[in-house]
Amino acid sequence: MAGQVLVFQVALVVLLVTCGVFALILQSERDSSAEARRRSTAVAQTYAHSPGVLAALQTPDPSKILQPLTEAARRAAGVDFIVVMDTEGIRYTHPLPDRIGKRFVGEIGQPLAGKVYVESVDGPLGREVQATVPIENADSQVVALVSAGMKVENVESQLHRQLPIILGAGAAALALSTGVTALVGKRLRRQTHSLAPDEMTLMYEHHDTVLHSVREGVLIVAADGQLMLANDEARRLLELPPTSRGSSSRSCRASIPRRRRCSSPGARPPTRCTSRASGCSRSTNGPRTSGQAPRARW
Repeated sequence: MAGQVLVFQVALVVLLVTCGVFALILQSERDSSAEARRRSTAVAQTYAHSPGVLAALQTPDPSKILQPLTEAARRAAGVDFIVVMDTEGIRYTHPLPDRIGKRFVGEIGQPLAGKVYVESVDGPLGREVQATVPIENADSQVVALVSAGMKVENVESQLHRQLPIILGAGAAALALSTGVTALVGKRLRRQTHSLAPDEMTLMYEHHDTVLHSVREGVLIVAADGQLMLANDEARRLLELPPTSRGSSSRSCRASIPRRRRCSSPGARPPTRCTSRASGCSRSTNGPRTSGQAPRARW
């Protein structure tokens, strides 16, 4: 039985740890994606309000001024691209210089209306997460747009860097839980003497049958004096109530009629005590002949 319990507990622990690791991976992936969106939005908004951007947009060749500025800002911010474009979506800047002057890949309708728009697109760098924000002049008119973002593969790489920590924590939890389960199983085997369930059932049925079929009254008292068990003959001879289990042996003795007590005023019956793990087992013989006082064996 203990072996079956151990296998069941280990299987349950493995299932719980696996589910926990899977949930952590999903949560980490969600957090990484949300962090990429927040960073892209923050970088785009910061660059849109950077000093000198509006002045550069008013020059005849904005790309000449903005390209080095955006590349420096991109490397400092830790994003994969910062793209500045006009209101038609034509790029002024891009990490790939050959993309400058071509149309931006993404939504520009909402940014032109003064809103921040975050999306995932298949751009020149691959699958990208990008945030596009408006660049406004002093009169709050949208004069250009700026988009910043990260490649999805770089977002996933952040998750991959966290995987060893997640898997290591899961393995440690599995090892600890399995060790504790093994100790519990070992203790259970020691307490049950490595008996199988059917063997324990057979032993209980055998002992119960023998206990209630013997002609002697049997009392089992715990070490603290609590009455643990009384068979049918003991209840009959000592007139014990059905709810006497768990009460103290002294209180049970006090409830026995004087003529039924093991000791009598004239003579003290011989006693014998056998020490057991659960206390003393006391047996009381029934009367042999009519009128003979009950004889007790302790």
